Amino acid sequence: MKSRPALQRLFVYGTLADPAVCTGLLGRASRPAPARLNGFVRREVRDETYPAIVAKPGGLVLGSVYADLAREELAVLDGYEGDEYARIEVSVETDAGVARAWVYVWIGGEERLGPVA
Repeated sequence: MKSRPALQRLFVYGTLADPAVCTGLLGRASRPAPARLNGFVRREVRDETYPAIVAKPGGLVLGSVYADLAREELAVLDGYEGDEYARIEVSVETDAGVARAWVYVWIGGEERLGPVA
């Protein structure tokens, strides 16, 4: 009997929060659920239309969680996010309770960031 691969959670707060973007990248629809990430703030990225998040004690980022992603799908999203982001594991708050999830955080340099968005 073949075992099913473990599904991964991903907290999203910007472009990937749009289900149409994820559908286009992954070739299938995934339904996000509301979630909150403590200890981070959302920032504008200068001259871009997408945001970033960075760690900040007391911060809060509102977003969503996709709870049904395969590791191969995360690899596709890693490519989409590029070298300016790192995928790290965090705890997020959902309506069902606290859960572990991946999130993309900004590593592209403070000089590229604008104000808190």
